[in-house]
Amino acid sequence: MGMDRGAWTASRPRRNKGPKDPVVFGLAGVFDRAKGQDLVVEAFSSPPLADRQDWRLRFFGGGDPRVVASLLGTTAAQGRSQVEWSGAYAAGELPDLLSQVDVGLSVSRFETFHRVTREYLFAGLPVVTSPTFGAADIVRDGVNGLVYDPTRPGALSAACNALLDDRPLIERLAKGAAATQIRSVDEEVDELSALYEEVLTEHRPPIWSRGGIRDLFRAVWR
Repeated sequence: MGMDRGAWTASRPRRNKGPKDPVVFGLAGVFDRAKGQDLVVEAFSSPPLADRQDWRLRFFGGGDPRVVASLLGTTAAQGRSQVEWSGAYAAGELPDLLSQVDVGLSVSRFETFHRVTREYLFAGLPVVTSPTFGAADIVRDGVNGLVYDPTRPGALSAACNALLDDRPLIERLAKGAAATQIRSVDEEVDELSALYEEVLTEHRPPIWSRGGIRDLFRAVWR
């Protein structure tokens, strides 16, 4: 379940934001109740976020836009839309999409690996997330993101509001995000194959003593 770093190796210039520029939150993922878009709609359509003009929200991913329809018509004081949906995207397009985002939202109700959380971190974005499986082992509260309690009403809204009130915190978390070590597919393969090779060598040394299991893993992975 490692990550392919290839699409994220080229550095992309971040936008120069002024102190009064809106903070852009982004949520990438196919529209589905399990992915939590409805939780984001609830958070941003209720006070205190609904009463603020200093944020923008962007949804990336395919699916039924009715999930977020109630927010898509939200406009800022200048008449510009506060909420946008860009539709489905190819994996290679995500780095450029996230280059226009300041904070990544990972609000899934359930995950296995939580790939998008790691994509946010590759992009140097602080992550707002609950301690969902897959996110809990990579996001550190106050280091590279904020971890909220999904059982506490208003916790997601409070976390986003805290970032809006503390712009320097966003910058500190962004530095932590960019410094986060994320294992590649090759590193995952090496670790897993080494474990299997160690076990098998004890019982079948003639077959696996020359690293055959590692070659097998690499062939299957690719």
